[in-house]
Amino acid sequence: MPSRHRNYNLSSLPATGRCLVCNGPLPKRAHKYCSQEHAAEMLARYDYTAMTAAVLKRDGHKCIMCGSTRRLEVDHIVPISDRGSVLDQDNCRTLCHQHHVEVTAEWRRSKADERRHKKLEGAQRKYIQPWPRAPTSTSVPTHSPGSSLGQGTTVPSVFTYSRKR
Repeated sequence: MPSRHRNYNLSSLPATGRCLVCNGPLPKRAHKYCSQEHAAEMLARYDYTAMTAAVLKRDGHKCIMCGSTRRLEVDHIVPISDRGSVLDQDNCRTLCHQHHVEVTAEWRRSKADERRHKKLEGAQRKYIQPWPRAPTSTSVPTHSPGSSLGQGTTVPSVFTYSRKR
């Protein structure tokens, strides 16, 4: 089954005489890395399969939520669709299948709620914005009875917007 992630050809990197990870001197017969650990680290940065193996090893081959060792999967904490890094080990964790399904379902519900909320906001904004309608004024008496101002003086104090149908 072909991988959906791009595999990088590490042999295409130039040989410089220095370790590609720590920039230290290379031992005899070494071409790119000063140790097996550095070779594994570099491979984990550019290869999805190696990265998942490194995450499983880091988490002790156990689900971090329940400690199960069966049906383990590597989960992206910040999903790739939310611009999470595909090959960043710090963005991954080990979960059993059951917890992975639960976490993913919860994330999908929250995304659906966000979309629903944005859609409602857009619909409300469409009807609430008053422009380009013209304001109308209401009559408010500006004097007390018996004052020198004439009856019926109006001041545009409260603007109401009428919706045309």
